[in-house]
Amino acid sequence: GATLRRALAGKRHDPRANSEKKQVGQLAMGELVNNVKRSEHPADIPTTAGVYQFSDESGTLIYVGKAKNLRARVSTYFGDPATMHPRTAAMVAHAARVTWLELPTEIDALICEADLISQHQPHYNVRLKDDSQYPFVAVTTQFPSRAFVTRNRALTGATLHGPYPKTPNLWVALDELCGELGLAMCRSGTFATARRTQKPCLQYHLKRCGGPCIKAVSEEEYGERVQRLVAVLKGTGDDVTTNLATQMRDLAAEQRYEAAARVRDTLVAVSSLTEPALVTGAPSLTCDVVALASARTSACVTWVRVRRGRVAGYSTTQLRDLPIELLNPETTSADLLGLALRQIYSGATDIPRLVLVGELPEGENVVAYLSARAGRRVVISVPTKGPRAELVKSARATSESNLAHQQLRRVVDIDTRSQALRELGVALGLGRAPMRLECYDMAHLQGTNYLGSMVVFEDGLAKKSHYRTFRLRRVVGNNDLAAMREVLTRRLVRFQKQSRSNGGPTERTDESFSKRPDLLVIDGGPTQLKTVVDVLANLGLLSEIPVVSLAKRLEEVFIPGSDRPVTLDANSEALYLIQRLRDEAHRVANAAHAKARAKSMTVSVLDSVVGIGEVRRARLLEEFGNWSGVLAAGPEKFLGLDWLPRTVGDALFVALHSDV
Repeated sequence: GATLRRALAGKRHDPRANSEKKQVGQLAMGELVNNVKRSEHPADIPTTAGVYQFSDESGTLIYVGKAKNLRARVSTYFGDPATMHPRTAAMVAHAARVTWLELPTEIDALICEADLISQHQPHYNVRLKDDSQYPFVAVTTQFPSRAFVTRNRALTGATLHGPYPKTPNLWVALDELCGELGLAMCRSGTFATARRTQKPCLQYHLKRCGGPCIKAVSEEEYGERVQRLVAVLKGTGDDVTTNLATQMRDLAAEQRYEAAARVRDTLVAVSSLTEPALVTGAPSLTCDVVALASARTSACVTWVRVRRGRVAGYSTTQLRDLPIELLNPETTSADLLGLALRQIYSGATDIPRLVLVGELPEGENVVAYLSARAGRRVVISVPTKGPRAELVKSARATSESNLAHQQLRRVVDIDTRSQALRELGVALGLGRAPMRLECYDMAHLQGTNYLGSMVVFEDGLAKKSHYRTFRLRRVVGNNDLAAMREVLTRRLVRFQKQSRSNGGPTERTDESFSKRPDLLVIDGGPTQLKTVVDVLANLGLLSEIPVVSLAKRLEEVFIPGSDRPVTLDANSEALYLIQRLRDEAHRVANAAHAKARAKSMTVSVLDSVVGIGEVRRARLLEEFGNWSGVLAAGPEKFLGLDWLPRTVGDALFVALHSDV
């Protein structure tokens, strides 16, 4: 495709040239690809290293792979689909063309493959994905500095400490530590109110806050307390834990056992915060530790970062479904470890000179790949004793434990989802399992606050980052058909624009809209289905995107061109899958509508209060945080606002609570 043409800078495939000199080759696979026998794969595929790409009929890149022998690797896709993994078979059935690019070495192929996947995010390439985001402790930089728990790694205006994967009561530990140091834990709005009224909150009277809001503590002294907090989070604040231990012993000696127990609990909580920074036994050691555990079609990788003898952080990631070329019994843990190392460091900027592993990855290519990425020599080592071996052992135990938990939770789910997708593809005559499902639903109240929801399932699981809601302003009255027409038109027009664009730096793209759905599911019967079919026909997408409707009364599935529903067994996994999809679309639409309705009701009430204009409405939101806070406020809250006249505050409270 375009990527290969740009890479080759005008070099084209010459079918008369010797295969050893070819730069690019291509094969039209067409619709009968499943009937191609292994012996019929093209003989002119080179045997050198390189990358290969599968594209669909529209030219969209759907899979990228690398090989040290292109002919040996590509020919594996021309076998009997019945012997392939369902994901591999689905990809081959979807593909219409395969192209390849010869490269000098396998290292070049590795780097090129990583760049292509990162740039294009092909549908059938499965990357290492975070199973969960471990929490961090954020310490704000602006006075008064406050500490709180967050999972946002891109947070600005604060320094992050962690992550803390083994601290289930992280909030409790942080609260105890801040209370011991006298640091503010209140929100910015509460602090502003206390500063304006010079009335500190209860934490100050309980001697758990130094009172920076009323200047009971200077900024310099408060800054020193914050530095002590940061020292504890970094594992160097020994004075805090020592003082707590001394205080606990003194209280116990005075037979004040209840007070001593409270200090003991504080000491335990504070100690738990220093766990991620345990000394490894080698003060100068700077390295990364990567350990892997695998079973069936899943693998778990633990990545530990050690800097100057301390564990600076670590994460456990899941490779939920292995890449297509590794779905075979001959795949070893060394192969998977090599894949994990390449993917972990494909976008990393801090690559140390030493990487510790439990076994050497397959081949020497990974070492060269990491060295090329780091710009210096990187060593991969297998320690056998000492602190380094203990680090690897600990990381492997973490991977095995996490994988065992995931296997117990998902072992049935993998097979069930694959079965549901296969059943759905066969029942609807799609020719392949629909990997990306989209469902739409409308919500309104007598034609007001019209909202549409777009829910996405990929591989049978909810893809919540791709959910979207649509606010409808052109629909008049109660007209679900017009609403459905508007939502589908807006979504599919965005798809066409983004699929035709060149992806320039100034263009705004949305990954959810840029992906083509394998199946559209509409809540309703033949009437709703016909509306969507008309939209697809008007946009020229009727032959590209299949659509069905699910009627709620008898859970009947209708397809275009047929008045009779498709019969799905009441206990089938396929029916259960689209029911969950439909119910999720209902939930998202109703939740968005309820939020919009509550906001509009509050805004309309404020419009009826004399003295509440745009400026005061904005100040109310700033003071109480959101509309829920305004509704929950009592009359004394409004009277306590020095910028709001008493008569206006009384009228506001009466207007908000006149129906109570």
